[in-house]
Amino acid sequence: FAFITVFSLAVGAATAFASSRIPLKPINVIINKLNRLAAGDFKTRLEFSGAFASNRTFREISNSFNTLAEELECTEMLRADFVNNLSHEFKTPIVSIAGLAKLVNKGNITDEQRAQYLGAIEEESRRLAAMATNVLNLTKIENQTILSDVTKFNLSEQIRACVLLLENKWTKKRIELCVD
Repeated sequence: FAFITVFSLAVGAATAFASSRIPLKPINVIINKLNRLAAGDFKTRLEFSGAFASNRTFREISNSFNTLAEELECTEMLRADFVNNLSHEFKTPIVSIAGLAKLVNKGNITDEQRAQYLGAIEEESRRLAAMATNVLNLTKIENQTILSDVTKFNLSEQIRACVLLLENKWTKKRIELCVD
């Protein structure tokens, strides 16, 4: 009787353990993939096998997860490209300013060259300031919430006002506007 009891308990425990693992297997797979995604592995994809692959709900979960991972991967590539381009765009005027300032500082140049170099330094400084302002504006735009008080307005009037406001600049450059 003791042997049958121990044997029954062992078989029952093994059956309970195995039957509880099967339904939880896809949940464990999802948790594992989510943890990899959260750690920055945007190339991870979720694929189910066996009976779970043919289940509609698991296919939808898999498709949604994979779409999310692809979007995050693309966003990360765009972010990396943006940072690289921004770094390059800031570095170029800084190197120019440093080089020209070094030449001016040596003093082996004519007054005409000094004026030319200082003008270039001033121009590159303005360019840096404009880029910094644009980055700050971009940050402000990113941090804005979705507007809920959207109203209609006349875009053609806004464009007309902008054209009139900038008329001096585009006429100096002999730009002709062809507007229908």
